[in-house]
Amino acid sequence: MMLRKAGGRRTLILTALLISAAALGVYGYAGYGSPAHPDAIIVKEVHVTGGKLLLNGTTTGSGTGYSGYNLAQDGGHLYVRLRYSLLARSGDFDIAASLPDANISHVYLQGEDGRSEKLIWSEPAPLAAP
Repeated sequence: MMLRKAGGRRTLILTALLISAAALGVYGYAGYGSPAHPDAIIVKEVHVTGGKLLLNGTTTGSGTGYSGYNLAQDGGHLYVRLRYSLLARSGDFDIAASLPDANISHVYLQGEDGRSEKLIWSEPAPLAAP
């Protein structure tokens, strides 16, 4: 009888741990979000000045909300990945980020696969001398 109770307790504990791990994984994915495709983003304003990126806009989708962003820089190109999740409330985003390198010439929205990207800002060409 004692062995049977111990085995039942172990099974119960193991089941509870597995359910908790699965729930935490689903919550982490749904809460952290996944990168949005650049075509699903509407950029209202973008500025690169003084080593800062100022970016705001919204999404065309209604089922997910903005949950954060990631930045990656390659030379003068800055790539922004906006994350959207099921648990966030609004699709609107307003980003003010310090840039590690102020020499930015192009800013792109980038999707999850790294191949889908959309140019949203480029450094204005210098004016020609008269």
